[in-house]
Amino acid sequence: MKISRDTEVKNRDEAQKHINYFENNKWRIQYHEYRARGYPIGSGVVEGQCTLVVGKQFKGNGMRWKREDSTAVLDKYLTVSIMFTRYRILTHNYLSSQNSIEDS
Repeated sequence: MKISRDTEVKNRDEAQKHINYFENNKWRIQYHEYRARGYPIGSGVVEGQCTLVVGKQFKGNGMRWKREDSTAVLDKYLTVSIMFTRYRILTHNYLSSQNSIEDS
């Protein structure tokens, strides 16, 4: 099967776009460092929370939601989630600093 020149160029351009993405985002792809710090890697945590929030809050028996109401609820959950994550990071950093003071 022969591939046309246009297809080859399109495939090369598409591949270069992906290469550029990874090269430009190397600093975000430090999974070994994130794991060492105890950060969750992967989508399992997020998917679990989505299932919990959407499944239990929005799909209950007899529940009817308007888009604006559901958006407000999701915004609140997202805000709480971000605040909790920040709290965990601050707590972790604080405890780590206390442990390093005790060790010295």
